[in-house]
Amino acid sequence: MPQIGIKTPRKFPVTPTHITTAKVSKPSKPRGTLVLKEIHKLQSSTGFCIPRVTFQRLVREIAQEFKLDLRFQSTALQALQEAAEEHLVSLFRDTGRCATHAKRCTIRPVDMTLALQIRH
Repeated sequence: MPQIGIKTPRKFPVTPTHITTAKVSKPSKPRGTLVLKEIHKLQSSTGFCIPRVTFQRLVREIAQEFKLDLRFQSTALQALQEAAEEHLVSLFRDTGRCATHAKRCTIRPVDMTLALQIRH
């Protein structure tokens, strides 16, 4: 029998209001899995990686620095985009090789400059 005037401890502790319970979520995928999926999707596709309209806007913006009111044929823009994407893909391939040679998985700006220096 409890004594009068002495508080008895509660059986279940009361949760303070500043502590919230976190929701249990399913475990996330390992880092890089989504990136590898996107790389595989882009490698298996035959289209351009850069959206056509975005590339056109960039070409027209650069061309305005040299001469105003230049016009481009659609086949010329397509050839420019083909060459630019091929150059970038091969540059990133070489950059990845430089990173692999340095026993790293992540590419760094140092790898990019090394790949560019080796090319020229």
